[in-house]
Amino acid sequence: MIQSIKEKTTSIFDDVVDLRRYFHSYPELGFEEYKTTQKIQAAMDSIGAKRLECPTSTGCIYELDTRKPGRTVVLRGDIDALPLQEDLKRKVHSQTDGKMHACGHDGHTAIVLGVANIISEYLDDLVGRFVFLFQPAEELLGGARKMIEGGALDVIKGDVLLSHHLAAPLDTGTLYFRKGLTMSRADLLSTKLDGDGGHGARTSKEGNVVLAAASLIGKLKNIVNGLAYEGTDCACSVGLLHAGHACNVVPRFAKLEGSLRTFTADQRKEAIKRLDDLRLDIASEFKVTISVENPLSIPPVVNHPMVVDDAFRCTEEMGHLTQWARPIAPSDDISEFLEHIPGCHVFIGAAPQSGVVEHHKSEFDIDERSLMIAVEVLAHSAMRCSRPIKTP
Repeated sequence: MIQSIKEKTTSIFDDVVDLRRYFHSYPELGFEEYKTTQKIQAAMDSIGAKRLECPTSTGCIYELDTRKPGRTVVLRGDIDALPLQEDLKRKVHSQTDGKMHACGHDGHTAIVLGVANIISEYLDDLVGRFVFLFQPAEELLGGARKMIEGGALDVIKGDVLLSHHLAAPLDTGTLYFRKGLTMSRADLLSTKLDGDGGHGARTSKEGNVVLAAASLIGKLKNIVNGLAYEGTDCACSVGLLHAGHACNVVPRFAKLEGSLRTFTADQRKEAIKRLDDLRLDIASEFKVTISVENPLSIPPVVNHPMVVDDAFRCTEEMGHLTQWARPIAPSDDISEFLEHIPGCHVFIGAAPQSGVVEHHKSEFDIDERSLMIAVEVLAHSAMRCSRPIKTP
C-alpha cells in the first residue's frame, strides 16, 4: 500500500501544484472565500465525494464513506488569505491587489484535495469514513468557532482529526511533531484611548492619545517578560494603530489592535494583570481615558499523544524524516476542533530553495515539493486512523 500511495501521489502531483497555484493567484480574505469555495467544490464533486451541510457561507464539508465499520477521520484545510501586497515580479503571484496567501493556506487546501483524490481511489479497500473540512477565516481566528457554533461537529461526527501546517522556516522533507501543548493560546486585544485633542503645535503630553499610544506600544513586550513554556517565550504585539485625520491636529482618540500569546492559564492571568496595570499607568501619565475590549480568545493547540504516534509512524514508513518539535508562539484555531476531536496538528517543512522566509510577510513562499510529502503522509495516516481500535 505504501508504494502504491507514493505512485499515486506522484501521478497527481502536477494537479496538486496547479491547485495550489490557482488558490495563490486568487486569494480571498476570511469569510470572503467564495471563489475559493467554488473551486474546492468542483474538485471534490469530480471525485464523487458527498457534499455535507456547511454552517458557514464560505468553506465546505465533504465525505467519502466506505460504509464498513471503522472510525471517522477528519482532514482539515484552512482556505483564507491575508491582507498583504505580494511582489508582482514572481512567476506565480496574487492577481488581487492587497491580498496574498502569505501563510501557506493555498498549499493546505491543495494538499487536502490531493488526499481526498487518493482516498477516493482506494475507497473499496478501506474502512471507516473520511471527512474533508475546508475551513474559512483561520487568520481571523474565528472560522473554526463559527463552524462549530453552526453545528459542524454534528455534521462531521469525527473520531480522529488530522491537520497540518506548511512551515517555510523548516527544512523541506522533514515533518515536525509534538504531543500535548503545541501552539499558544491567542487573545485578541482592542484598546481605545480618548483624550482632549487639539492643535498640532501643542507640546504638552497631557491628553495626547498619540503619545500615549506610542508609549503603550513600546512597553507591551514587557508584560510577558519571564513568561515562557519549555523554552518558548510568550508574546504580545500590536498589528493595527488608528489615530487622526490631519497632520496638524492631535486627535481625540486612538485605537490599537493586537494579540497576546500565552500557553497556560496562569501565564494568561499574569499577563492580563500586567497589561491592566500598564494601561492604568499610561492613562495616569498622559491624562487619557483607556477602555479595553477583548473580542476573541482561542485555546492553545493540544495534540493527542496516540494520534501523534500513529502519524509519526506513518511518516517514517513513508521514508520521510521526522523530528520532535518545541512549542511555538503562533496560534491556530484548529484548537477549537481539537477540543472536541482527538487529533494531530503536524508541521511540514517547506523552506523554499530561494532561502528561508517568514510567514505573514510579502516575501513568503514555499517549496512545492512539500505538497507531495504532505499528501503522502496524510493519506497514509488517514487510512491507518480509520481502522477500528483493537481492544485487548
